[in-house]
Amino acid sequence: MKRFGYYALALPVCLLVAGCGGDVKDGPRKTTAMAALSLVCTGKTGVEVRESIFRFLPVDARRGKTIKPRSVAVLKAAFEKSGYDLEGIRENGHAVPRLMPAHLPGDIRNIERSETRKAVFIAAVLPGVLQVNERILCERRYVLKLKNQRQQGKALSKRDRANLAILQSRYETGAKTTDGVNGGIDGDIDGVIESLLVRIDAVPPSLAIAQAAIESGWGTSRFARAGNALFGQRTTDLDGGLRPAGHDDDTKIRVRAFERLADSVAAYALNLNTHAAYKKFRIHRAALRRKGAELTGGLLAETLSRYSERGQAYLRDLKRIMTGNRLHAFDGARLKDTARVGVTIRNKDESDA
Repeated sequence: MKRFGYYALALPVCLLVAGCGGDVKDGPRKTTAMAALSLVCTGKTGVEVRESIFRFLPVDARRGKTIKPRSVAVLKAAFEKSGYDLEGIRENGHAVPRLMPAHLPGDIRNIERSETRKAVFIAAVLPGVLQVNERILCERRYVLKLKNQRQQGKALSKRDRANLAILQSRYETGAKTTDGVNGGIDGDIDGVIESLLVRIDAVPPSLAIAQAAIESGWGTSRFARAGNALFGQRTTDLDGGLRPAGHDDDTKIRVRAFERLADSVAAYALNLNTHAAYKKFRIHRAALRRKGAELTGGLLAETLSRYSERGQAYLRDLKRIMTGNRLHAFDGARLKDTARVGVTIRNKDESDA
């Protein structure tokens, strides 16, 4: 997939701990439904596969409530009613309510106090990040389950093979991958599974929130407010994107728009999990998994120098935002009732398959 170069998108001045990030990469193609594969995590190790249209989330995760806040005041009231407390999550490990804002409140840019604006942005984005990770980890658990079957000498069913093919297509794993793992050829099921496990994994919330903050100016950019475009991913879809300011009507450059905040996060995660530019990210994450180390934004941020043409300057900004806003505490955050659906960012999850 082509990586677009730098374009001036006339983003607003970012109210950040550090400066505004310069570039964002085009997300992978238009997100399409994956027919005939829907995963439902049913317990610590259980994964059920159902015949239905696969969207972004496992069925159980959809039990969360989606809200469409007209204003910051409405959003805050909904958070307070649900007991959603960022400090409680940071300090005491409280679970995050399954309250999913469909979009940012339009008046977020009117909040004068930067710390208040940042808190609203973090609280709005965090549930969607956790929900997307939940779906990815459900897929991962399914692949680990199949790996365990293979190790026990059990043949995979025709249905499981078909599901692996669907996941291969979604995560772009073929005979030649960029991740240093044989993507598998016809009949090489073990190669398919290993290549998928490098790509099907979570993105630390601290990293996702920090990158969203940079690319959206803490939710104040036109793209974030008008199209839920938290990461400024580019597209050539003239009907499904937003035209950047400063470009004439004939330009084919667009910023992808999304129906919900969580959809923007899902496209961003899929980009990190598939794009050749982020090979180092995936390989380092896989190495952390093998060692049983935590997946944290601090450990993985160093691998994303190609995310922006600003290179190391972008990474310095990313780290300052994570540290200055205490985002690392959210890497261990979980949605309420996570035990019921059995997914979280865990160490040595291979042993639990």
